[in-house]
Amino acid sequence: MGNDSTDRTQKKLKAILSEAFEGKYTTQELSLHLRSEFEQWSNIEAAKLEAAIDFHLRQGRNLGVVSRAIEQEDDYLQVVAKIDERTTNICRSMHLRVIPLSHLKKQYNSIIQAKSVDEAKTTTNLSLERTGAWSHKLPANLGIPPYHFGCRTILRQMSDIQVKQVKLDEFGREYEIDENITAKLTQKHLKKTRYRSVDELLRETMGNISREGVHHENGDRRTILGSNGVLVVLSRDGKIITAFPPDTDSTKYYDKWTAHTYFDKVEHRLSLLTRIQKWLGL
Repeated sequence: MGNDSTDRTQKKLKAILSEAFEGKYTTQELSLHLRSEFEQWSNIEAAKLEAAIDFHLRQGRNLGVVSRAIEQEDDYLQVVAKIDERTTNICRSMHLRVIPLSHLKKQYNSIIQAKSVDEAKTTTNLSLERTGAWSHKLPANLGIPPYHFGCRTILRQMSDIQVKQVKLDEFGREYEIDENITAKLTQKHLKKTRYRSVDELLRETMGNISREGVHHENGDRRTILGSNGVLVVLSRDGKIITAFPPDTDSTKYYDKWTAHTYFDKVEHRLSLLTRIQKWLGL
């Protein structure tokens, strides 16, 4: 019954949206036509229709941001997710990521030039919701939200000057270092590491991420374990608020936090070739 309902919903919706792609309806006419066609359908089918409409409305808002960035000749846009216990892995992995406009323009053009529902479906990669995007090079059809149905993630413009002033991690996500953690690490931990400064330690940690997840009691926190063994905890706005180097006086806190973190990015190791390409900016 579920499959039959889905098939009937998809076929009817596909037929209507195909006519919309051909320019048969204005936005208001499309809304009225959809309401009329699905008026007698079950609540389940109506919910599917609402989800589809919601997805396209959210996509439309973000397409507007990209269009404005193109008109104003900005070079970058930044992904901003709603971070809480409901945030999906894909949105966590994309949160605060800075994306060149040149990449987004390709997806933007593919979306607005789509002539059919099938073409439109290929313009957005919805397969990464559960796994996240753990690559410094995004697929051509990934970048413009929504990344899944009900997605709350948006885009915002960034100028070239703004991007030059921020620190970016391995995946191009903005972060900053809380001044309080700098003092704490200098006093307690830095002398036991091979790093000459707190900034150097955290820069290497954020540039080589081994695991990433969320603490089960703190859904708005991002937990990162660097390949160098350093554990850092970031707030929802990308600020490093806690850092635990291994083999120090903070071991008990390090172990406790790690044990209560659900890691959704496990042992992501870049190959030597990929790492070299990253260093060369390819």
